[in-house]
Amino acid sequence: IIIGSGISGLCCGALLSMEGKKVLIVEKHFKFGGYTHTFKRKGFEWDVGIHYIGAVHNKKSFTRRLFDKISNNNLKWHKMSANYDRIIFPDKKYDFISPKKAFIEKIKEYFPDNISDIDKYIDLVNDVNKTSMKYFTAKTLSGISERLLRGFLTRKFIKYSDMTTYKAL
Repeated sequence: IIIGSGISGLCCGALLSMEGKKVLIVEKHFKFGGYTHTFKRKGFEWDVGIHYIGAVHNKKSFTRRLFDKISNNNLKWHKMSANYDRIIFPDKKYDFISPKKAFIEKIKEYFPDNISDIDKYIDLVNDVNKTSMKYFTAKTLSGISERLLRGFLTRKFIKYSDMTTYKAL
């Protein structure tokens, strides 16, 4: 029994069923998909979470291999345009560009007086990403190795996870 039909629940259900297990996925929301669905209000469409999946055009990426497996290779992927997102205000617009280096350069073009702050923020995001790998590695441990390594592997990530975006900025 899997509680929740977000992408993780659906992937787990698909993988378990491929191994011959009987699977029941339960969901309290009127739509399945968790943070993968959209809704509309007053003529605007909103995505509630994930709206861009990177690297799926690369057949060797882990994400692509996972989606190929659970869909029996029935999903067709194409590389998105470099301008993968746009934020529009009444008087301005901001394009989000890939790859990461181009995104950072574009943000610095938009906010030339804050280049040092942007660099610090990007460094912080990179560090959070690195520490998250240690945190999730610790989640796979058990027994004596968990007791010995958990604090070391999780300490820095826990510090970041308690930080609000406002505090980070």
